[in-house]
Amino acid sequence: MSEFKWSNNLAYAVGLLATDGCLSKDGRHIDLTSKDIEQLENFMLCVGKKRKIGLKTSGFSDKYFFDFLRGSHDGDGCFYSYWDPRWKSSFMYYLQFSSASKKHILWLQEKIKLLLGVQGRINFCSGAYRLVFAKKASNEIIKKMYKKKNCICLSRKKNKIFNALNAAVLELAYRRA
Repeated sequence: MSEFKWSNNLAYAVGLLATDGCLSKDGRHIDLTSKDIEQLENFMLCVGKKRKIGLKTSGFSDKYFFDFLRGSHDGDGCFYSYWDPRWKSSFMYYLQFSSASKKHILWLQEKIKLLLGVQGRINFCSGAYRLVFAKKASNEIIKKMYKKKNCICLSRKKNKIFNALNAAVLELAYRRA
């Protein structure tokens, strides 16, 4: 086993690994994934290796996307609803995902549009990007996120969503009667 000697370049490479790298599944290799070719070339230069830079797919399949999205919602998402006072029977509700990363929010928007054909709007407030979906789009996403009745989720968030939707249905039926 060769010994590493600390240098400016090695410290730079370790910094890249600490932020954008990981140990591979076999536990014997390091993995640095980036779309920035210059970043990868700089890393290779710093560690003194001449390896091929290849393309990599994440292995993240569409099959699990809505489970991922449910976890994202439980982490940094919210659901809010209200009766719009301008119209007698107008119950408004919104499903929202938040992130400090604009790239992440844009990716979520594109992935949801690709899979469901619905597109939320993005806004920026209090240092975070928010991807917001209104009623019809929210319904489509909620159906997919909670497709399995006993899925792992924060019960308080799931209950808030379904309690609001159920209460709205009952209130609308009452108002029409």
